[in-house]
Amino acid sequence: MAKDVPQEDAGEGGERELKALPGAKVNPDGSYDLKDDYLDLDDDISPELARAIRKREIDITKALGGATDVALHDKNISDARVRFVEGTLKQVEGSLKKVEVERDDYKGKSMIDPLTGLSSRRNLFEALERETSKASRLLDGAEESEDELFCMMIDADHFKNVNDKYGHSTGDQVLKGIADVLKGAVRDSDVVGRYGGEEFAIVAWCKGRPAARELAERIRKKIESTDFYYRGEKIPNVTVSVGVEQYDKKFEIDEFVEQADHNLYIAKRGGGNRVVMG
Repeated sequence: MAKDVPQEDAGEGGERELKALPGAKVNPDGSYDLKDDYLDLDDDISPELARAIRKREIDITKALGGATDVALHDKNISDARVRFVEGTLKQVEGSLKKVEVERDDYKGKSMIDPLTGLSSRRNLFEALERETSKASRLLDGAEESEDELFCMMIDADHFKNVNDKYGHSTGDQVLKGIADVLKGAVRDSDVVGRYGGEEFAIVAWCKGRPAARELAERIRKKIESTDFYYRGEKIPNVTVSVGVEQYDKKFEIDEFVEQADHNLYIAKRGGGNRVVMG
């Protein structure tokens, strides 16, 4: 039969036992039954932890999601042991928060190209997945918009010559300058990224094919008219070629990009410094 237990008891060796509310059940061996009775713990022990101990289980959230159940089989738990568990959990929580911050920081950095500050290739494909899904809904009539989705692939013409003659550091400065032109040419809702090497990509919504071509030509002309220098000497013939493709439901994402890249190849094969639209 349950009997009242005093609010405080000295454990063996003077160690204070957990305090139980009046009416708490005492097992034949003298331990408190924590399964059914709420523990009136000290103020520095959270109610959540008290409930967890009462249930004899604690959920520890892992850095990558999910939880691990920790069962507490010993019902006769002292305050000192509770504080040890709580302290351990706080350390685990702190470590997990640090891991989460580092993971988020890494993810953020992986979304940005470190040289140009543009979106990374990974971020480009995430944007393509999002925007092509929206474009498919528009084509199905589920949504309405005057804009249509286009992918533009932009490549610096004869860029190897720049690196060979002026050095890779100067080549990097040219790429940064091209990136600045691209960023300034599009809307905030469009995505501009570095696809790889001297190749860039734009995912843009335009009011039809003429508007898309106009955007591509504006970019081409702006870069052609931009002066790049090496130690006070103007670097000649810094131009780009642009391949443009309009989204169609028949395209998978990779096919959409590949078609724009194919149009870029045609532009470069034709001598560069030109726009080819599929």
